[in-house]
Amino acid sequence: MAPVYLVAEIDVTDADAYENYKRLSTKAMNEFDVRIFARGGRVQNLEGSWNPGRVVIIAFNDFDQANQFYESEAYSAARKARQNASITKMILVEGFPGFDPFSE
Repeated sequence: MAPVYLVAEIDVTDADAYENYKRLSTKAMNEFDVRIFARGGRVQNLEGSWNPGRVVIIAFNDFDQANQFYESEAYSAARKARQNASITKMILVEGFPGFDPFSE
């Protein structure tokens, strides 16, 4: 089985409202025991024209868990808050089979 990563590019349009999203999404992530690899840290462009303001990378055990998280009641509340505070592109991508991002 391969892990699945949620990758989001976020352009925050309302910083105060986005703080509410961060609070709600943290609650949802805690409920699903996800692994956070990146959440708004420094971004440096190496090639092309992609220059996102904020990037989030979260690991799930599989697509089922990722979709359950996305459709959950807890994340639905967060998603509504995010949609009013940002412009977001978000994908799920399958990781390398056999790699366990949850091991230390």
